[in-house]
Amino acid sequence: MRNAKRAALGAALVSAVTATFAVPALAAPGDTAAEKAATPRTERISVAADGTEANGPSREASVSRDGTLAVFTSEASNLVAGDDNGAADIFVKTLASGKTERIAVAGRTASEPVLSADGKVVAFTTEDGGGDRRVHTHDLATGKTEQIKTPTISYDVQGRNPAISADGKYVAFIGTPPPGEEENAWIYLKDREGGGTRAFAHSKPDWQDRTVSDLTMDDKATRFSYRYNFTTGPRADCCDVFVRDLTNSALTQLDGKSTSDQQRGRDSTQPVTTADGRFVTFQSGDDGLVPGDNDKAVNAFVWNAETGKLRRVPGRHGKGSFSRSPVPSPDGKALLYAGEGTSPTYLLDLTTSAPARQITPNPAGNYVETTPHALSNAAKTVAYATPDALTTKDTNEDWDIYVAHA
Repeated sequence: MRNAKRAALGAALVSAVTATFAVPALAAPGDTAAEKAATPRTERISVAADGTEANGPSREASVSRDGTLAVFTSEASNLVAGDDNGAADIFVKTLASGKTERIAVAGRTASEPVLSADGKVVAFTTEDGGGDRRVHTHDLATGKTEQIKTPTISYDVQGRNPAISADGKYVAFIGTPPPGEEENAWIYLKDREGGGTRAFAHSKPDWQDRTVSDLTMDDKATRFSYRYNFTTGPRADCCDVFVRDLTNSALTQLDGKSTSDQQRGRDSTQPVTTADGRFVTFQSGDDGLVPGDNDKAVNAFVWNAETGKLRRVPGRHGKGSFSRSPVPSPDGKALLYAGEGTSPTYLLDLTTSAPARQITPNPAGNYVETTPHALSNAAKTVAYATPDALTTKDTNEDWDIYVAHA
């Protein structure tokens, strides 16, 4: 199926502009210098500076707020010279020039990169192969990589799934529970300038152990959103989404008022917090979160912190169609999402009634499998991953990162 899709790309499709933001055009991804310099355009960024394609999969993209930088994880060893550690590393791509920088920690694999809004600091997770996980930061100006340490905590804190404030001062992460608290979930917030660390517990409501994942944070490190789930399964509803407000210690379950009698598929996952913390998006298969949702599909939801209300975003193709893996723009005005299975990525203007528009090309008329990753301000730069070929030079039959520019 992959090979069948690796055909010549058709001519450029439509470009759409709304009053709020420009939707990247469905133009054929560029390979030549002229194509890459033109806008709107789509380009594969998980390549070496000379265009050599990656010899390993690339995923987990993040972009700077101004859309000039992208970071991603890759197992490839040929994106920069001297990559001989045989492990996944973090790569930073300057989109205008194609310059690629590798971030690596000796003896460890790297993953889960997040980029500060100002594009100056990357936070990421490393693992030693034996289960020891730590959070690190990398200063793009100085080239300095540091492990996040917690000297004000009396026990050793491992970490994963970092989130970072807009200026890079604060890094939040999911970490090791204190001794005797292993059945509860803990989140830590490190002040990189002041040196202090705050710890937040989400205690289990019954005898069953829980954990957290999918941690995100607003620009000022005042609001977390995360997935809270059972450590064992299967079950009808394994996962819920919570928001913790650090200004008043309020803890809110976003999917807590369900009227559904579903016996399975009610999981809520993948929360993302907008820059000002006003909105949180997530996906859920629960059909009882808002009135009139009876299509049994996994859909995107938008929670408004000011009103406490939920808005469901139905799939692009009507009843029963999915709107999964939602990612909001920093200002909360646009939403990136994909459909079910092998699906394009769509971009929706949340401020109008206009339908979502497809932003990923369909080579030879075929749908491709995509995973939405990130948006810059005003949706000018959109990053997503795909294992399919969106350009005739994409022959590695592996996951790559593409960026669409408005």
